[in-house]
Amino acid sequence: MCQIRKPDLVIIDKDLSDKDGEKIEVELKRRYPKLPIIALKTTDGQFPVHLLDKAIDAYINKPIKTRIFLETINKHLVE
Repeated sequence: MCQIRKPDLVIIDKDLSDKDGEKIEVELKRRYPKLPIIALKTTDGQFPVHLLDKAIDAYINKPIKTRIFLETINKHLVE
């Protein structure tokens, strides 16, 4: 996991990840506190809000609107 070079941004599809995905997010945040992590999630599922405090910097509901996707990425790459 990111052992060669720190990524500029991480995008995680929460519909594909499970509890192990949450562990990865928390571990990435522990290693790289300023690393932006953006989660993608369907609107019909329950978003794990507790991760907004621990690991996730933003989330985008699916279906993804291109403008919102790009604005969110740009916002977190600039910070």
